Amino acid sequence: MHCNKNSKKKNRNKKKNKKEKQEKKKKEEDLIINYSIPEEVIEEEPENKKDNKEDNLNEESDDEIEEQRIENYSLSNECKEQLQKINFEEDILHYVREDYINSQNKINFSHHVFRKNRYILTDEMKEKLTQLYIYMKNQVPCILEGETGTSKTFSTLILCKYLAENWKKENLHKSFKVIRFNLSSESKISDLIGKYSGTNNSFAGISFQPGPFIKAFSKGHCLLLDEINLANPSILQCIEEALDTKVLSIEVPGLPLQQFHMHKNFCIVATQNPNKGHFLRKRNELKKQFLSRFQIITFNEFSQKELMEICKGLMTEEQYDSNKSIISDLIKFHLRWNNEPEIKSSIIYFSLREISLFIEALINEENIFSPHELILIIYGSKYPENDLSKLKKILNEYSSFEIVENETKKKKKEKER
Repeated sequence: MHCNKNSKKKNRNKKKNKKEKQEKKKKEEDLIINYSIPEEVIEEEPENKKDNKEDNLNEESDDEIEEQRIENYSLSNECKEQLQKINFEEDILHYVREDYINSQNKINFSHHVFRKNRYILTDEMKEKLTQLYIYMKNQVPCILEGETGTSKTFSTLILCKYLAENWKKENLHKSFKVIRFNLSSESKISDLIGKYSGTNNSFAGISFQPGPFIKAFSKGHCLLLDEINLANPSILQCIEEALDTKVLSIEVPGLPLQQFHMHKNFCIVATQNPNKGHFLRKRNELKKQFLSRFQIITFNEFSQKELMEICKGLMTEEQYDSNKSIISDLIKFHLRWNNEPEIKSSIIYFSLREISLFIEALINEENIFSPHELILIIYGSKYPENDLSKLKKILNEYSSFEIVENETKKKKKEKER
């Protein structure tokens, strides 16, 4: 009896050990299936295990993508806040992808290009730059319309520098640049497209010299056309056809046809002053058929608040604080003078350029002129001496100019001594 009991006990222990070994082996197999499966194991697995394995691998792949996006991509503050609110069960990749896509249409306004070129980023200018940035990135032709001095051309030049650096870094375009051409009523198609000229290097004795349009068109640069509404109809028609067909053909009798195909990065930006106000009846009205190829971005005149913000950006904090009253009066005078009836109807127009010149002279250490004198030099130089009486009368209404003028005269006398 005793032996039978021992043998039964041994059998139970054997069964228990065998069961434990089987469970341990199963766990090990499960671990292998979840993380790294040799080919021979995959081939021997039942179909149901294969399905489980593929699901596990897909989950792991999604997790890796998720971690990689969060790790490598700098999320916006709005997206970070959103991710903190949601549950982990939700698909956070949706928020990451959405934030990433939105970021592709945003400009890094802290980029050194803006600081280096002293481009003052007001909220209004950020909005316009973003519009222009999206159009240029997607090769959408656009027209910038606004009065003289509203930074249409300058904004395009700065944005092209920004794009050039980014595209070079991303290997999208190693030599992107802007090619600028000023149009007028005297401009000819050959000036813009190119022309044949005599040469000793050609068998025929002539060769084609590409103009700014073909250089930008075929090499994938930005073509900046100033004063588009001064161009004659033949030039506008040529531009229209090139944008529609994406091919420019140059044909000369006796020579083979030359064709230039539009580069995928080619973009065209045109500027124009509106056919009203200072430029009433001095500009052509572009036809709707031509305008339908372009997106219009309107550059409004700077408000008093914007001008103050720009002036502040052009000076150090210390310089601005010590000249704040002068700058305030300068802007008030500038806006008032531009709105005088005789100025509005005149071809003479004052813009941000005059304000920038005034500030540059004011903060120059070698400047010996008072603010009053600087305004007479910068603004008054456009008028004969006999026509300056009204300008001086309005200028004298701003007391800060007179106060500083007296102080400056004392400083000049001290220097002369």
